[in-house]
Amino acid sequence: MLIARFGPAWVSAVEMPTSEANDDWVSISPPVAAQAGSSGGMFDFAGDRPYPLQPITIAKTFMVTSTNWATVESYVDSYKRFMSEGRDKLWGLCRDNSHRWAWAKCIEVNGSEKLKQFLTFPVSMKFYLPEGVWYGENQQSITRTTTGYSGFTVSNGSWFAYPVFTLSVLTGTMTSFTLRELGNRWTLTYTHNVAAAQQVILNAATHSCTQTGTPNAYQYLTVPVGQFPWMWIVPGGQSFNLSVSGSCTFSATLTHWLTYL
Repeated sequence: MLIARFGPAWVSAVEMPTSEANDDWVSISPPVAAQAGSSGGMFDFAGDRPYPLQPITIAKTFMVTSTNWATVESYVDSYKRFMSEGRDKLWGLCRDNSHRWAWAKCIEVNGSEKLKQFLTFPVSMKFYLPEGVWYGENQQSITRTTTGYSGFTVSNGSWFAYPVFTLSVLTGTMTSFTLRELGNRWTLTYTHNVAAAQQVILNAATHSCTQTGTPNAYQYLTVPVGQFPWMWIVPGGQSFNLSVSGSCTFSATLTHWLTYL
């Protein structure tokens, strides 16, 4: 994947040349461990789970070329402005021409001036990605309008995704619902009356739980001891079950971004 653009959307982001381009970064997940008492071994805090990802820094180099020196100067100035734009989307171009993006800040720009270098200009820059992950261009969404244990499957990329689950009651009253991952990795139960035209929103990334009119509805949510985060989608994807109690019709939606290293 080539680092290709920087800006809020692919079509409007500032494009970076592919001439003599080189991108360099490493995704790391270092151990979180400590010495076990006075013994020679180590205590692994993650157990059988992967270690958390660390932020990454991407080094990007390319060559600005033109038949007009003024055009070269203009493009170089536009790249130097990256540092003043704060957090924005850094876009990557994959081999199949699909796009991925990551939240990033430009933290360094280096333009190496040389005598008589009028029509070419080498630029190097660095981007800081605090999350350490890339996202697919389009948000994924799957909706259920019936209850039961038939299961439904969602896809994902090469790293864990933390979805948002929204359940909207259309008619009647819901008394509870349970969302369960079929591999028994996690489960969530929400127990409280939800009337027509109300909704419950669970955000696994921000650990927020809201019901219409109740911005902090954590007291109605049951999460098993030791289950952290609340819910997640494994690399490649997985299947879920949704069970709803009460006399109601509803629409439940699970949304997430495909997540990649």
